[in-house]
Amino acid sequence: MDYHVVVVGGGPAGASVARQAALKGLKVLLIEKQKIPRSKACAGLVSKKALDELDYPLPEDLTARKIKGVKLIDSRLNEYTRKTPRVIGRTVNRKDFDSYLVEKAREAGAELWDDCRFINLKEEKNGLVVETSHGRIVSSFLVGADGVYSQVAKKAGIRSKWNKWWDLGFTLYTDIPCQGDEERIDPEIAELYCVSYPFSLGWLFHHGSHLNIGIGTAKMGEKKLFPLFKEWMDRLSRHKNLKITDYKIKGYYLPAGGIKRPVYKGKAYLAGDAAGFVDSFSGEGIYFALKSGRYLAEEIYRGMEENPEDIGARYTRRCYEDFLKEFRLSLATAVILGKKKIPFQFVRYNPFLVDHIANIMENTGGYSLMLKDISLKFPGILSRYARGVLRTNNNI
Repeated sequence: MDYHVVVVGGGPAGASVARQAALKGLKVLLIEKQKIPRSKACAGLVSKKALDELDYPLPEDLTARKIKGVKLIDSRLNEYTRKTPRVIGRTVNRKDFDSYLVEKAREAGAELWDDCRFINLKEEKNGLVVETSHGRIVSSFLVGADGVYSQVAKKAGIRSKWNKWWDLGFTLYTDIPCQGDEERIDPEIAELYCVSYPFSLGWLFHHGSHLNIGIGTAKMGEKKLFPLFKEWMDRLSRHKNLKITDYKIKGYYLPAGGIKRPVYKGKAYLAGDAAGFVDSFSGEGIYFALKSGRYLAEEIYRGMEENPEDIGARYTRRCYEDFLKEFRLSLATAVILGKKKIPFQFVRYNPFLVDHIANIMENTGGYSLMLKDISLKFPGILSRYARGVLRTNNNI
């Protein structure tokens, strides 16, 4: 047997599986199709709960900005802010962040083949034969941590494609260099925007030398997002005094969590985005990538000691018992807030929503607390909102 575990994909999920399995003494090969360090389309905000999932500290030089609060901006550009003395997240360059995670996996004993494509797999008596652009290897287990369009998922027969429009989200973003004369921007605040399109959320995150600005929506809104994004950027540039002469728009897809999907077949398993483990409302994926990677490594190690046939079922059960409720509540939050116009304006009358979103970045179970609070406070907030609208109309 060449390897106990072959991991395809050098992002947070793949690095997590590789490191945790190697720390347990397993022989691990990590395959990445690009040369490391490699770029990664992402907003680059890593939540505190994701950072806490790491079993090592993140070096300060990998942090662009320490995020200590959240600002919600409604459709009229009214701003509602909650800042804490605590660090609830960090903005990072994903190229450097992912490279560091891979290096920690190598330090633990994992072998790395970068600039290496996964091609196919075949199950034989002596194990899984994994075909790559660097040659054929044999492994006891194969892990697909190769993103939303996972080739491992396809070749292993776990998932041939995403079937429904609600399976995926779509995101557009751009990076704008900081000029020094921007207005209404606190580098320690994550800004979230009401966007006048269903199931959409805008953001602005400070990265020191530049601002990452984007909008995420459901895949069904993909075509309409391009003109909406340009219109929104024009409005935002006036509001923030952003000196934008030209900018490049980039897009990427994300799976929507909240739907229970198969994450293994035989001795091939999926982790992170490949498994569909992404928060539908916030787009948070790194925390679930790291955690699902750790869970899978632990179950593979346990299965080698006990019964390998039980690994997939135990891994599935463990992930969905931990993630599924939060994913479904996140999905419900995205649906309930809809265009987010009225809910965001409710914050004017009670700022609890801002506190809850900050809490979601720090702790698991945040959506349950937020939706419970919304249900308890909604009648009073609606009453105050209605009185405010009446006062406004009477003053016109």
